[in-house]
Amino acid sequence: MPDQVGEVGHVGVGRPADSAALVAPVLAGDPENVAAWLVLARAMVLLGDHAEALRAAREAAILAPDRTHAHLVASEALRQLGRHPEAVDAAEQAVRLDPDRPGSHQVLALALVAGRVRLPQAWAAAQTAARLAPTEPAYLITCARAAEALGARADARQLLQDALRLDPLHPVAHHELARLSSTGAATGLAEAATGFRTALGIDPRREVSRTGLDLVLRAFLIRVAYLMLAGAGVALRVVQHGGPALARVAVLLTIAVPAGFAARFLVRLDGNLRGYLLSVATRGRQRAALAAEALAALLLLGAAVAPGVAILAAAAAAALTARILVHVETNAYRRSRGLGTRYLLSRVTVWSLATALVLLALLGLLVAATGGPAFGLGMAAVGGLLAAATIRAARRRA
Repeated sequence: MPDQVGEVGHVGVGRPADSAALVAPVLAGDPENVAAWLVLARAMVLLGDHAEALRAAREAAILAPDRTHAHLVASEALRQLGRHPEAVDAAEQAVRLDPDRPGSHQVLALALVAGRVRLPQAWAAAQTAARLAPTEPAYLITCARAAEALGARADARQLLQDALRLDPLHPVAHHELARLSSTGAATGLAEAATGFRTALGIDPRREVSRTGLDLVLRAFLIRVAYLMLAGAGVALRVVQHGGPALARVAVLLTIAVPAGFAARFLVRLDGNLRGYLLSVATRGRQRAALAAEALAALLLLGAAVAPGVAILAAAAAAALTARILVHVETNAYRRSRGLGTRYLLSRVTVWSLATALVLLALLGLLVAATGGPAFGLGMAAVGGLLAAATIRAARRRA
């Protein structure tokens, strides 16, 4: 069930399926019953059938074009269907019909934010809704979404905290604050996990918050694997080119950084969340990733006693395996939840790799020009082909 806040979200919140069933015979006997079409439209929005919600809302709008709520529900349905320009048009019609209704301005702000267009106007519309209903936290949440879209994340956090002061048990406010906190830092991930769990505790039916919680816990496992991989790679270079004492220090740092990250995250979770994290980490294919992370940690501990190229290479391989396995499992989870999958490498990493491959091709040409034609041309050809493929991949992500 998608997030619903404010005017559209508060209608029909009890049993939308029952509401839809009740109005079906009414509409069969009286297809011009505007109120029944609106009840059906609201129920379909809450049930997630946005195509049917749009059909019902448009029937109501045809029969009573001056009914603001028909345009509000139509805008909500169009937004959820990804038809953002039409959603904006419907919301603007609602504002024209009833400019003193905070829900009209709220739905307009949400449509503009979803379409990533006219964001200053979205912020102004959200502020108007909040000004018209200053004690309603839903409109402050809309202000937060508009502020985030404008890049003002600190302002968005403050607005969400203001919403929670008005209603400490508002699940959407807790969810949105958790989503904003889900950064790469250990403290941010821990705050996000706690926030998603709080939203679930208030409303156990909020599957979107359950999904957020599961993804944050998987993000933690990914960060730990990545930190071990990066540290093992650095320590491997130090072992190859430095003395034994420096190598031991590098290995100890390689252990300390991911261990510190994990500790900062875990100490901020309560016992129930730590137990849930364990269940996520040992569920299905995630068990293999956890085993790879544990193996990498054991190999790094062994390298702290006796630093060596072989043991550090094995630790790096185990950490890389864990990173890939967690990524694959997370993408499978995202697909099961109807979400888009993520790339293994970030766009910045892919462009960095493309740059390195271009430099390798240029180095090959230099080698070919200074006395090693066969080897140099081969290096240039391989580097050029790989660089071209990597650049194409990076452009597809833009």
